[in-house]
Formats: sequence, C-alpha cells, structure tokens
Amino acid sequence: MVNQAADLIAALFQPDVPFEPATSKGRIKIAAPDLCIPLFSPLIAAVAQAAPAMTVELLTAPASIREAVLHSEADIGFVFGHPQDDPNLDIHTVSPLQWCTFARPSHPYARHPDTDTWAASAHIVVGKADMQQGPVETRAAAHDIIRTVRCHAPNFNAALTLAADCNALFTTLREPFEPLAQKLGLIACPLPFEMPNAPTAVIFRAAYGDPFQLWLRTLWRSVFKVGKH
Repeated sequence: MVNQAADLIAALFQPDVPFEPATSKGRIKIAAPDLCIPLFSPLIAAVAQAAPAMTVELLTAPASIREAVLHSEADIGFVFGHPQDDPNLDIHTVSPLQWCTFARPSHPYARHPDTDTWAASAHIVVGKADMQQGPVETRAAAHDIIRTVRCHAPNFNAALTLAADCNALFTTLREPFEPLAQKLGLIACPLPFEMPNAPTAVIFRAAYGDPFQLWLRTLWRSVFKVGKH
C-alpha cells in the first residue's frame, strides 16, 4: 500500500500534460527470464513505429522480476507461474508456453518422434555441465528415459544454432524460439513423453490513470501473443 499511496501523491503534483507517443522520449524497461526475451520482439517493433523517440531496455537478471516492477525498476515483467494478487500490480495471465524438441526435418527424430529415437539422439542443453538437472531431465527420468547430452551451450540462441549445424536435438519452450528455429531450418517436434505447459503472466504497476502506463498496456495487448499453437 505504500507504493500505491506514493504514486497517488506524486500524480497530484504532476503537470497535466498528455502523453504523446509520437514525440515522447524515454525508456521502456522490460524484465523477463532470458529464454522469454524473444517474445517481446513484436512489442519492440510496435514501440519503434508508435513512439520512435523511445527506446526499450531488456533486463534479464533482476533478483526478482515482481519486485523490479513494484519498485519502478521495470515497466513490464514477464514471469512463470501464477503471481499472487497485489493492489499495486496489474497482473495479466497469458496462455501457457508449450514444450517441444527442435530438429532438422531430415533428423531421424523428425521422422520417428518416439522415445527410443529421442533418447539415442545427440542433445544440446543450455547451462554448465555441473548444473542441477532441469525440468526436462526430471520429467524424462520419471518415465525412465535418459537422453544423451553432447553439448552444453551458453545460451538459447546458441543452442538453436548448434542444433541446426550439428544435426542435434534441442528441447525447450516452443513459442519464444520457433521464429528463429524456422529461419535455421528446424521444425518443432513433440516430446516423446508428457511435459506440462509452463504457466505465465505479464505484470505492470497499477496505472492510477497514468497515460504512459495505459498506453503501454494498450500497445502490449495489440501485439503480445503466446500459446497460439
């Protein structure tokens, strides 16, 4: 409630100047997990068209995305899960992200997406070799499936590129990476076991009539789409 009261008091002393996207300058700060940053490409393009003097800053490593939005360190936050309600936040649940395995069309798994082919194929994963196993390994192990990891990539874009160049498999969330995967000649294949979709939400600070915040929400709604497959 402290943040809410502070914003309301500040609004009383702000000059009554309308927000004009075509001429306004400043930064729009977006906080999101690294693998979800590609989802904001349409919004960045829309900002460039509607507000050409504004820039977009992508924040991928705040200690807490929720806190970054609450404390005005970010204008938009993208989070996994179901955020707790807060009077200082506008929370918008969006369609869950789906899992897939990216492969070349000529890869055996693209022709036969079965458990044996997936497990026997070379896989690329993101992160250091000594990191704890991720959700894919955990879910695969529950089905008594162990995959063969041949490469640990430093980031998701590198993993996709390596998958295309090395004819390996890369399993990740589909929606953020399918456009790049298609450019690299990869196709999205189903996993050979059930993998729950990843619930997501977009969060804003409560607008309280702020014309910039209201404009940003409208722009986001016009372009932001996930879980469309």
